[in-house]
Amino acid sequence: MTFTPYIPSSGVAGWNFLQTTYDRQYDAFVKSGSLKNDTEYFAENIGKVTSRDDLLNDRRLLQVAVKAFGLEEEINYRALLQRALNEGTSADDALANTMNDERYIKFSEAFGFGPGQSPLTSDSKAMQSVIDKFQSASFEEAVGEVDETMRTALFAKRAMLEVFGEPDEDDVSQLSVKERALKEFNDALEEINGEDEDAQGVTTVEDQWEDIMKRDVLTEFFDTALRMPANTAAMDEEELLATYRERAISVFGSDDPPVFFSADNKAE
Repeated sequence: MTFTPYIPSSGVAGWNFLQTTYDRQYDAFVKSGSLKNDTEYFAENIGKVTSRDDLLNDRRLLQVAVKAFGLEEEINYRALLQRALNEGTSADDALANTMNDERYIKFSEAFGFGPGQSPLTSDSKAMQSVIDKFQSASFEEAVGEVDETMRTALFAKRAMLEVFGEPDEDDVSQLSVKERALKEFNDALEEINGEDEDAQGVTTVEDQWEDIMKRDVLTEFFDTALRMPANTAAMDEEELLATYRERAISVFGSDDPPVFFSADNKAE
């Protein structure tokens, strides 16, 4: 039997309840029904995958893999997924880099079948990360069946962590148990490996907004939160970016996306 998330009301009250009970409801959900079976199957069998075709030919493994990166609707587009895996992300003209869609980049990088890469399917930590993403996406989907707005907010919260990183490296009080564990793991890796001075990351406010604009659910979230005008579809990219920044300043007093992590702005 699959666990159904419980949200007693809509709006802020429902969101606050979901945040308060998130860890408990999430744990109950991932241990229930077909999700538990799919997770166990992936964990037991992904290590046997040695090529992209092995992954593509096992639909049950592939279902977990694509859902982890929000690509479940693409599961029947085998040629597209095959190219994304095969071409990797190192070349500018690789499919994942030309799609203008972060999901394909993350999907390709996760399994390491591209040129110059080593397959990651036998790396238990890397594959656990895929499982975590699959479980989070599945929970968000289940929440959406109860209240679609809550799903959008959960997705946006997770996506903002991916885009902006942690707002305050020393303050973990606002993070869930799962997020704190991931942060501690990343901190431990940095301690062992040292900081990568050549690492490419999102640095400028403009870069961050451009990343937001590539993610449909994040734009849906911010269009509502920032009360964007109805004519955004007619704007070109430069005008749209300027409008987002203007509205952010109007609503939050700043156009720097990490400011949304402050306690006061989170609630708003």
